[in-house]
Amino acid sequence: MFQNAITKLKKTISYSGDEVATTATSVPPPPPPAPTQNKTIPPPGANGAPIPPPPMTKKWWHFKSVAPTVEEKPEWKFDFLNCTTKQTLYDINWQRMEGVQRSAEGSGGCYFTQLGTKPTHTRNMISRQIMDIWRKAPPQTPADENKVHKPEAVVIKGGMDAVQETIGTLLAKRLGVRASDFRIIPTKSREGQLVMRMFKKFNPQAAIDIKKFKHFTIQQYLIGCPILGGDGKDAATSINKEQKLLHQLFDREGPCKDLGKIAAYDMIINMWDRMPTIWDNDGNIGNLYVHNKKPYAIDNIAGAILVEDKSNEHQLKIEQVIATSVKNDANGIIQGDDFCESIRKFFDNNLSSYGYEISDDCLGYVRKGFLEAIEEWSEDESHFEQVLDVVWKDINEMLNKGTWDEEDSLDNYSTKKEFFLNNYYAMRRSFNNAKIKASN
Repeated sequence: MFQNAITKLKKTISYSGDEVATTATSVPPPPPPAPTQNKTIPPPGANGAPIPPPPMTKKWWHFKSVAPTVEEKPEWKFDFLNCTTKQTLYDINWQRMEGVQRSAEGSGGCYFTQLGTKPTHTRNMISRQIMDIWRKAPPQTPADENKVHKPEAVVIKGGMDAVQETIGTLLAKRLGVRASDFRIIPTKSREGQLVMRMFKKFNPQAAIDIKKFKHFTIQQYLIGCPILGGDGKDAATSINKEQKLLHQLFDREGPCKDLGKIAAYDMIINMWDRMPTIWDNDGNIGNLYVHNKKPYAIDNIAGAILVEDKSNEHQLKIEQVIATSVKNDANGIIQGDDFCESIRKFFDNNLSSYGYEISDDCLGYVRKGFLEAIEEWSEDESHFEQVLDVVWKDINEMLNKGTWDEEDSLDNYSTKKEFFLNNYYAMRRSFNNAKIKASN
Protein backbone atom coordinates (compact mmCIF):
# COMPACT_ATOMS: atom_id res chain seq x y z
CA MET A 1 0.00 0.00 0.00
CA PHE A 2 2.81 2.39 0.79
CA GLN A 3 4.55 1.57 -2.46
CA ASN A 4 1.46 2.35 -4.52
CA ALA A 5 1.12 5.74 -2.82
CA ILE A 6 4.74 6.54 -3.46
CA THR A 7 4.53 5.64 -7.14
CA LYS A 8 1.42 7.73 -7.65
CA LEU A 9 2.89 10.82 -6.03
CA LYS A 10 6.37 10.64 -7.63
CA LYS A 11 7.74 13.66 -5.91
CA THR A 12 11.22 14.99 -6.34
CA ILE A 13 12.78 17.05 -3.63
CA SER A 14 15.65 19.35 -4.46
CA TYR A 15 17.65 21.26 -1.90
CA SER A 16 19.16 24.66 -2.76
CA GLY A 17 20.72 26.37 0.27
CA ASP A 18 18.05 27.07 2.93
CA GLU A 19 15.17 26.94 0.44
CA VAL A 20 13.01 23.89 0.01
CA ALA A 21 11.13 23.40 -3.27
CA THR A 22 8.47 20.83 -3.67
CA THR A 23 7.04 20.05 -7.11
CA ALA A 24 4.66 17.42 -8.32
CA THR A 25 5.46 15.77 -11.64
CA SER A 26 1.76 15.35 -12.36
CA VAL A 27 1.03 19.16 -12.23
CA PRO A 28 2.21 21.19 -15.25
CA PRO A 29 3.99 24.49 -14.62
CA PRO A 30 1.92 27.69 -15.02
CA PRO A 31 2.17 29.55 -18.34
CA PRO A 32 4.37 32.68 -18.47
CA PRO A 33 2.54 36.03 -18.13
CA ALA A 34 1.51 37.82 -21.29
CA PRO A 35 3.56 40.89 -22.18
CA THR A 36 1.86 44.14 -21.15
CA GLN A 37 1.16 46.88 -23.65
CA ASN A 38 2.41 50.36 -22.89
CA LYS A 39 -0.73 52.51 -22.35
CA THR A 40 -0.76 56.19 -21.33
CA ILE A 41 -2.99 56.88 -18.27
CA PRO A 42 -4.78 60.24 -18.59
CA PRO A 43 -4.35 62.72 -15.70
CA PRO A 44 -7.16 62.95 -13.08
CA GLY A 45 -10.19 64.81 -14.39
CA ALA A 46 -9.11 64.68 -18.09
CA ASN A 47 -11.47 62.99 -20.53
CA GLY A 48 -13.83 62.00 -17.71
CA ALA A 49 -11.18 60.25 -15.62
CA PRO A 50 -12.21 59.94 -11.94
CA ILE A 51 -10.65 62.32 -9.41
CA PRO A 52 -9.19 60.43 -6.45
CA PRO A 53 -10.18 61.54 -2.95
CA PRO A 54 -7.73 63.73 -1.04
CA PRO A 55 -5.30 61.93 1.16
CA MET A 56 -6.51 61.31 4.71
CA THR A 57 -4.50 63.40 7.15
CA LYS A 58 -6.33 62.29 10.32
CA LYS A 59 -6.81 58.89 11.73
CA TRP A 60 -10.31 57.55 12.26
CA TRP A 61 -10.07 58.02 16.01
CA HIS A 62 -9.42 61.77 15.54
CA PHE A 63 -12.92 62.37 14.21
CA LYS A 64 -15.63 63.33 16.75
CA SER A 65 -19.15 61.97 16.41
CA VAL A 66 -21.74 64.67 15.72
CA ALA A 67 -24.98 64.29 17.68
CA PRO A 68 -28.13 64.42 15.59
CA THR A 69 -30.09 67.65 15.82
CA VAL A 70 -33.26 67.38 17.92
CA GLU A 71 -36.08 69.84 17.57
CA GLU A 72 -36.83 71.63 20.85
CA LYS A 73 -40.36 71.12 22.05
CA PRO A 74 -42.33 74.26 22.94
CA GLU A 75 -42.79 74.95 26.64
CA TRP A 76 -45.90 73.25 27.99
CA LYS A 77 -48.62 75.59 29.28
CA PHE A 78 -51.66 74.84 31.37
CA ASP A 79 -54.92 75.10 29.41
CA PHE A 80 -56.94 77.49 31.60
CA LEU A 81 -59.82 77.73 29.14
CA ASN A 82 -60.53 74.06 28.37
CA CYS A 83 -59.70 72.26 31.62
CA THR A 84 -62.66 71.12 33.70
CA THR A 85 -63.15 70.77 37.45
CA LYS A 86 -62.39 67.40 39.01
CA GLN A 87 -65.57 66.73 40.99
CA THR A 88 -64.14 64.14 43.40
CA LEU A 89 -60.57 64.19 44.67
CA TYR A 90 -60.45 60.60 45.96
CA ASP A 91 -60.33 58.74 42.62
CA ILE A 92 -57.48 60.50 40.85
CA ASN A 93 -55.42 58.38 38.47
CA TRP A 94 -52.10 60.18 38.66
CA GLN A 95 -50.71 58.25 35.69
CA ARG A 96 -52.96 60.38 33.48
CA MET A 97 -50.95 63.49 34.35
CA GLU A 98 -50.08 65.53 31.26
CA GLY A 99 -48.24 68.51 32.68
CA VAL A 100 -47.54 70.80 35.64
CA GLN A 101 -47.29 74.59 35.66
CA ARG A 102 -46.34 76.77 38.62
CA SER A 103 -48.61 79.62 39.55
CA ALA A 104 -47.31 83.06 38.70
CA GLU A 105 -49.07 84.54 41.74
CA GLY A 106 -48.09 84.10 45.37
CA SER A 107 -44.85 83.12 47.04
CA GLY A 108 -45.88 79.60 48.02
CA GLY A 109 -45.70 76.54 45.83
CA CYS A 110 -48.97 76.35 43.88
CA TYR A 111 -49.07 74.11 40.81
CA PHE A 112 -51.80 73.70 38.20
CA THR A 113 -51.84 70.00 37.30
CA GLN A 114 -53.57 68.81 34.13
CA LEU A 115 -54.95 65.27 33.89
CA GLY A 116 -55.51 63.64 30.49
CA THR A 117 -58.69 62.03 29.16
CA LYS A 118 -57.22 58.71 28.01
CA PRO A 119 -57.75 55.88 30.55
CA THR A 120 -54.73 53.85 31.64
CA HIS A 121 -54.21 50.61 33.53
CA THR A 122 -55.58 50.73 37.06
CA ARG A 123 -53.11 48.32 38.69
CA ASN A 124 -51.19 51.14 40.31
CA MET A 125 -54.23 52.90 41.75
CA ILE A 126 -54.06 53.67 45.44
CA SER A 127 -57.33 52.16 46.65
CA ARG A 128 -59.03 48.87 45.85
CA GLN A 129 -62.38 50.56 46.49
CA ILE A 130 -61.76 52.92 43.60
CA MET A 131 -61.13 49.97 41.29
CA ASP A 132 -64.39 48.35 42.43
CA ILE A 133 -66.30 51.54 41.64
CA TRP A 134 -64.80 51.61 38.17
CA ARG A 135 -65.72 47.97 37.55
CA LYS A 136 -69.35 48.64 38.52
CA ALA A 137 -69.60 51.68 36.26
CA PRO A 138 -72.09 51.27 33.37
CA PRO A 139 -70.58 50.61 29.91
CA GLN A 140 -70.16 53.54 27.58
CA THR A 141 -72.80 54.17 24.96
CA PRO A 142 -71.96 55.22 21.39
CA ALA A 143 -72.97 58.78 22.32
CA ASP A 144 -70.43 58.79 25.15
CA GLU A 145 -67.71 57.45 22.88
CA ASN A 146 -68.25 60.23 20.34
CA LYS A 147 -68.39 62.91 23.03
CA VAL A 148 -65.36 65.18 23.28
CA HIS A 149 -63.87 64.82 26.76
CA LYS A 150 -62.01 67.83 28.10
CA PRO A 151 -59.00 67.35 30.37
CA GLU A 152 -59.55 67.61 34.11
CA ALA A 153 -57.33 69.56 36.46
CA VAL A 154 -56.45 69.95 40.13
CA VAL A 155 -54.32 72.40 42.09
CA ILE A 156 -51.50 71.05 44.25
CA LYS A 157 -50.06 73.22 46.98
CA GLY A 158 -47.21 72.69 49.37
CA GLY A 159 -46.06 74.84 52.23
CA MET A 160 -45.71 75.27 55.95
CA ASP A 161 -49.35 76.38 56.21
CA ALA A 162 -50.93 73.15 54.92
CA VAL A 163 -52.38 72.24 58.34
CA GLN A 164 -53.58 75.81 59.03
CA GLU A 165 -55.23 76.00 55.62
CA THR A 166 -56.90 72.63 56.21
CA ILE A 167 -58.48 73.88 59.44
CA GLY A 168 -59.53 77.18 57.87
CA THR A 169 -61.10 75.56 54.80
CA LEU A 170 -62.99 72.96 56.85
CA LEU A 171 -64.44 75.73 59.03
CA ALA A 172 -65.37 77.82 55.98
CA LYS A 173 -67.35 75.02 54.38
CA ARG A 174 -69.15 74.27 57.66
CA LEU A 175 -70.11 77.94 58.01
CA GLY A 176 -71.48 78.16 54.47
CA VAL A 177 -68.61 80.18 52.99
CA ARG A 178 -67.82 79.17 49.41
CA ALA A 179 -64.46 77.42 49.19
CA SER A 180 -62.99 74.71 46.97
CA ASP A 181 -62.87 71.07 48.06
CA PHE A 182 -59.48 69.73 49.05
CA ARG A 183 -57.47 66.84 50.43
CA ILE A 184 -54.28 66.78 52.45
CA ILE A 185 -51.69 64.08 51.72
CA PRO A 186 -48.43 63.22 53.52
CA THR A 187 -45.48 63.57 51.19
CA LYS A 188 -43.98 60.25 52.30
CA SER A 189 -47.20 58.26 51.83
CA ARG A 190 -47.65 55.87 48.92
CA GLU A 191 -49.86 58.27 47.02
CA GLY A 192 -47.58 61.17 47.85
CA GLN A 193 -44.57 59.32 46.39
CA LEU A 194 -46.56 58.54 43.23
CA VAL A 195 -47.41 62.22 42.79
CA MET A 196 -43.75 63.14 43.30
CA ARG A 197 -42.64 60.67 40.62
CA MET A 198 -45.07 62.15 38.12
CA PHE A 199 -43.99 65.68 39.08
CA LYS A 200 -40.37 64.70 38.53
CA LYS A 201 -41.29 63.54 35.03
CA PHE A 202 -43.01 66.78 33.98
CA ASN A 203 -41.55 69.43 36.28
CA PRO A 204 -38.49 68.32 38.30
CA GLN A 205 -38.29 71.64 40.15
CA ALA A 206 -41.88 71.20 41.37
CA ALA A 207 -41.00 67.82 42.87
CA ILE A 208 -38.02 69.36 44.66
CA ASP A 209 -40.17 72.18 46.08
CA ILE A 210 -42.99 69.90 47.31
CA LYS A 211 -40.66 67.33 48.89
CA LYS A 212 -39.43 69.95 51.36
CA PHE A 213 -42.74 69.79 53.27
CA LYS A 214 -44.35 67.04 55.32
CA HIS A 215 -47.76 67.52 53.67
CA PHE A 216 -49.26 68.95 50.52
CA THR A 217 -52.87 69.68 49.60
CA ILE A 218 -54.89 68.76 46.52
CA GLN A 219 -57.59 71.31 45.74
CA GLN A 220 -60.27 71.60 43.11
CA TYR A 221 -59.44 73.66 40.06
CA LEU A 222 -62.25 76.21 39.81
CA ILE A 223 -63.08 77.28 36.27
CA GLY A 224 -62.79 81.03 36.48
CA CYS A 225 -60.14 83.47 37.58
CA PRO A 226 -59.26 85.85 40.40
CA ILE A 227 -61.01 89.21 40.30
CA LEU A 228 -58.02 90.78 38.57
CA GLY A 229 -57.11 87.87 36.29
CA GLY A 230 -53.93 86.44 37.78
CA ASP A 231 -53.03 83.01 36.37
CA GLY A 232 -56.39 82.77 34.65
CA LYS A 233 -55.81 86.00 32.78
CA ASP A 234 -55.89 84.02 29.54
CA ALA A 235 -59.64 83.92 30.08
CA ALA A 236 -59.80 87.71 30.41
CA THR A 237 -57.01 89.26 28.38
CA SER A 238 -58.51 92.69 27.81
CA ILE A 239 -59.72 95.43 30.09
CA ASN A 240 -63.20 95.15 28.58
CA LYS A 241 -63.51 91.54 29.71
CA GLU A 242 -62.20 92.47 33.14
CA GLN A 243 -64.85 95.17 33.40
CA LYS A 244 -67.53 92.68 32.38
CA LEU A 245 -66.37 90.38 35.17
CA LEU A 246 -66.48 93.22 37.68
CA HIS A 247 -70.00 94.18 36.65
CA GLN A 248 -71.16 90.58 37.06
CA LEU A 249 -69.70 90.50 40.56
CA PHE A 250 -70.42 93.94 42.03
CA ASP A 251 -73.66 94.93 40.31
CA ARG A 252 -75.71 92.12 41.82
CA GLU A 253 -76.97 91.73 45.37
CA GLY A 254 -76.11 88.04 45.79
CA PRO A 255 -72.37 88.18 45.11
CA CYS A 256 -72.00 91.34 47.20
CA LYS A 257 -73.63 89.64 50.19
CA ASP A 258 -71.27 86.71 49.71
CA LEU A 259 -68.34 89.12 50.02
CA GLY A 260 -69.78 90.36 53.32
CA LYS A 261 -70.07 86.79 54.60
CA ILE A 262 -66.43 86.17 53.69
CA ALA A 263 -65.46 89.33 55.63
CA ALA A 264 -67.24 88.04 58.76
CA TYR A 265 -65.53 84.66 58.40
CA ASP A 266 -62.13 86.37 58.06
CA MET A 267 -62.63 88.11 61.40
CA ILE A 268 -63.20 84.79 63.15
CA ILE A 269 -60.08 83.06 61.84
CA ASN A 270 -57.96 86.26 61.69
CA MET A 271 -57.49 85.99 57.91
CA TRP A 272 -55.81 89.36 57.38
CA ASP A 273 -54.54 88.61 53.86
CA ARG A 274 -57.79 89.27 51.98
CA MET A 275 -60.13 92.20 52.77
CA PRO A 276 -58.58 94.38 55.52
CA THR A 277 -61.70 95.38 57.43
CA ILE A 278 -60.06 95.53 60.88
CA TRP A 279 -56.39 95.25 59.89
CA ASP A 280 -53.96 97.98 58.89
CA ASN A 281 -52.60 96.31 55.74
CA ASP A 282 -53.43 96.57 52.04
CA GLY A 283 -55.06 93.14 51.79
CA ASN A 284 -54.80 90.71 48.89
CA ILE A 285 -57.49 90.72 46.22
CA GLY A 286 -55.92 87.61 44.68
CA ASN A 287 -57.45 85.53 47.50
CA LEU A 288 -60.93 86.27 46.11
CA TYR A 289 -61.73 83.92 43.22
CA VAL A 290 -64.67 84.16 40.82
CA HIS A 291 -66.32 80.87 39.81
CA ASN A 292 -69.74 80.71 38.11
CA LYS A 293 -70.12 84.48 38.71
CA LYS A 294 -69.81 83.98 42.48
CA PRO A 295 -66.93 84.84 44.82
CA TYR A 296 -64.95 82.04 46.45
CA ALA A 297 -62.51 82.28 49.36
CA ILE A 298 -59.11 80.70 48.67
CA ASP A 299 -55.95 80.38 50.78
CA ASN A 300 -57.98 80.23 54.00
CA ILE A 301 -55.11 80.13 56.47
CA ALA A 302 -56.32 80.14 60.06
CA GLY A 303 -53.96 82.42 61.96
CA ALA A 304 -54.59 82.22 65.69
CA ILE A 305 -53.25 84.98 67.96
CA LEU A 306 -51.68 83.25 70.94
CA VAL A 307 -50.62 86.37 72.84
CA GLU A 308 -53.45 87.30 75.22
CA ASP A 309 -53.10 91.08 74.89
CA LYS A 310 -53.07 90.93 71.09
CA SER A 311 -56.01 88.53 71.12
CA ASN A 312 -58.06 90.90 73.30
CA GLU A 313 -57.19 93.80 71.00
CA HIS A 314 -58.41 91.80 67.99
CA GLN A 315 -61.72 91.05 69.69
CA LEU A 316 -62.16 94.70 70.66
CA LYS A 317 -61.81 95.72 66.99
CA ILE A 318 -64.47 93.18 66.06
CA GLU A 319 -66.89 94.61 68.60
CA GLN A 320 -66.35 98.19 67.45
CA VAL A 321 -66.86 97.43 63.75
CA ILE A 322 -70.02 95.41 64.40
CA ALA A 323 -71.51 98.05 66.70
CA THR A 324 -71.07 100.86 64.16
CA SER A 325 -72.22 98.67 61.27
CA VAL A 326 -75.48 97.72 62.98
CA LYS A 327 -76.18 101.37 63.91
CA ASN A 328 -75.39 102.80 60.46
CA ASP A 329 -77.25 100.02 58.66
CA ALA A 330 -80.39 100.85 60.61
CA ASN A 331 -80.03 104.52 59.60
CA GLY A 332 -78.99 103.78 56.00
CA ILE A 333 -75.60 105.49 56.37
CA ILE A 334 -72.88 104.37 53.95
CA GLN A 335 -70.36 107.21 53.86
CA GLY A 336 -68.40 107.45 57.08
CA ASP A 337 -69.14 103.87 58.13
CA ASP A 338 -65.89 102.16 59.17
CA PHE A 339 -66.72 98.84 57.56
CA CYS A 340 -67.97 100.31 54.28
CA GLU A 341 -65.08 102.75 53.99
CA SER A 342 -62.50 100.00 54.49
CA ILE A 343 -64.16 97.92 51.76
CA ARG A 344 -64.34 100.95 49.44
CA LYS A 345 -60.66 101.78 49.98
CA PHE A 346 -59.61 98.18 49.39
CA PHE A 347 -61.42 97.81 46.05
CA ASP A 348 -60.56 101.33 44.86
CA ASN A 349 -56.86 100.62 45.33
CA ASN A 350 -57.14 97.49 43.19
CA LEU A 351 -59.78 98.42 40.60
CA SER A 352 -59.01 102.06 39.84
CA SER A 353 -56.74 101.08 36.92
CA TYR A 354 -59.74 99.41 35.27
CA GLY A 355 -61.89 102.50 35.55
CA TYR A 356 -64.34 100.78 37.90
CA GLU A 357 -65.69 102.37 41.08
CA ILE A 358 -67.65 100.61 43.79
CA SER A 359 -71.11 102.11 44.21
CA ASP A 360 -72.82 102.85 47.52
CA ASP A 361 -75.48 100.24 46.71
CA CYS A 362 -72.76 97.60 46.38
CA LEU A 363 -71.24 98.60 49.74
CA GLY A 364 -74.68 98.44 51.33
CA TYR A 365 -75.17 94.88 50.05
CA VAL A 366 -71.73 93.86 51.32
CA ARG A 367 -72.52 95.22 54.80
CA LYS A 368 -75.93 93.54 54.77
CA GLY A 369 -74.34 90.19 53.96
CA PHE A 370 -71.81 90.78 56.73
CA LEU A 371 -74.50 91.38 59.33
CA GLU A 372 -76.77 88.58 58.07
CA ALA A 373 -73.94 86.08 58.44
CA ILE A 374 -73.29 87.19 62.03
CA GLU A 375 -77.00 87.00 62.81
CA GLU A 376 -77.21 83.49 61.35
CA TRP A 377 -74.27 82.28 63.40
CA SER A 378 -75.51 84.06 66.57
CA GLU A 379 -79.03 82.63 66.68
CA ASP A 380 -77.91 79.71 68.80
CA GLU A 381 -74.79 79.91 70.94
CA SER A 382 -74.27 76.17 70.68
CA HIS A 383 -74.43 76.29 66.87
CA PHE A 384 -70.91 77.59 66.43
CA GLU A 385 -69.59 75.23 69.08
CA GLN A 386 -71.20 72.33 67.21
CA VAL A 387 -69.55 73.50 64.01
CA LEU A 388 -66.15 73.48 65.70
CA ASP A 389 -66.84 69.99 67.06
CA VAL A 390 -67.68 68.75 63.57
CA VAL A 391 -64.47 70.24 62.25
CA TRP A 392 -62.63 68.49 65.05
CA LYS A 393 -64.23 65.17 63.99
CA ASP A 394 -63.12 65.79 60.42
CA ILE A 395 -59.59 66.36 61.63
CA ASN A 396 -59.73 63.17 63.72
CA GLU A 397 -60.76 61.21 60.63
CA MET A 398 -57.71 62.52 58.83
CA LEU A 399 -55.66 61.70 61.91
CA ASN A 400 -56.93 58.11 61.97
CA LYS A 401 -56.09 57.71 58.28
CA GLY A 402 -52.54 58.80 58.98
CA THR A 403 -52.88 62.05 57.12
CA TRP A 404 -50.69 63.95 59.54
CA ASP A 405 -48.92 63.49 62.85
CA GLU A 406 -50.88 63.59 66.08
CA GLU A 407 -48.89 66.45 67.52
CA ASP A 408 -49.51 68.50 64.36
CA SER A 409 -53.29 68.28 64.71
CA LEU A 410 -53.59 68.51 68.49
CA ASP A 411 -51.19 71.38 69.03
CA ASN A 412 -52.57 73.43 66.17
CA TYR A 413 -56.28 72.87 66.60
CA SER A 414 -56.56 73.05 70.39
CA THR A 415 -55.10 76.57 70.43
CA LYS A 416 -57.05 77.71 67.37
CA LYS A 417 -60.35 76.35 68.70
CA GLU A 418 -60.14 78.54 71.81
CA PHE A 419 -59.19 81.56 69.69
CA PHE A 420 -62.10 80.98 67.30
CA LEU A 421 -64.56 80.66 70.18
CA ASN A 422 -63.40 83.90 71.79
CA ASN A 423 -63.77 85.76 68.49
CA TYR A 424 -67.24 84.30 68.00
CA TYR A 425 -68.32 85.25 71.51
CA ALA A 426 -67.10 88.83 70.96
CA MET A 427 -68.94 88.96 67.63
CA ARG A 428 -72.19 87.59 69.05
CA ARG A 429 -72.05 89.78 72.16
CA SER A 430 -71.43 92.96 70.18
CA PHE A 431 -74.13 92.14 67.62
CA ASN A 432 -76.81 91.45 70.22
CA ASN A 433 -75.94 94.60 72.22
CA ALA A 434 -76.03 96.75 69.09
CA LYS A 435 -79.38 95.28 68.08
CA ILE A 436 -80.84 96.16 71.47
CA LYS A 437 -79.56 99.74 71.24
CA ALA A 438 -80.86 100.13 67.70
CA SER A 439 -84.34 98.91 68.70
CA ASN A 440 -84.48 101.44 71.55
